[in-house]
Amino acid sequence: MLARLGRAFENARGHSLDPEERASLFKAWHAAAFRRNPDFVWRLRSDYLMEFSSVYPVAKFPIGENPFPKAWKLANEEPLPPEAQGFGDSPKLQKLIALCFQLSKLNCEGPGVFFLGCNDAGRLVGWSHTYANQMLSGLVNQGGILELVRKGWIEAPTEPGKKGRKVASRFRWIGKGGDAK
Repeated sequence: MLARLGRAFENARGHSLDPEERASLFKAWHAAAFRRNPDFVWRLRSDYLMEFSSVYPVAKFPIGENPFPKAWKLANEEPLPPEAQGFGDSPKLQKLIALCFQLSKLNCEGPGVFFLGCNDAGRLVGWSHTYANQMLSGLVNQGGILELVRKGWIEAPTEPGKKGRKVASRFRWIGKGGDAK
């Protein structure tokens, strides 16, 4: 997410951040995260820095920019990935697999990693959010298609009396037939 924030900052400024500016962005983020939650340091600062350094070059969508329209268009125009072929009796499931494949190719969150909430998945494919959640879980548990990187969560409310913002789950495409990385 920090890499996507950096991309948004670049868009606002009209040019890419140089390595020194990226280091300053990381330093500010790390200090703020630690102040907000002192238990945050379960990993070393250097570990977080290397993770940030590895995903920054592949982060293509700034925070606030939505990759779903492009991925959905590609999912409907390009051939289905091989992993979807075995689900010919369910065109909606095939489209969900194709959507996941296209999102992973867009590298929204790092190599092969993308975010997808069950509300968005259900809306695009034509299912309820609960059924979309079951299908996404099935693609993880079935093995060979998706890996759950981080389950979706609800952030703490920013104001008293307000609901927290829902954050979509992060998945990694691990399909063997179509290399999305």
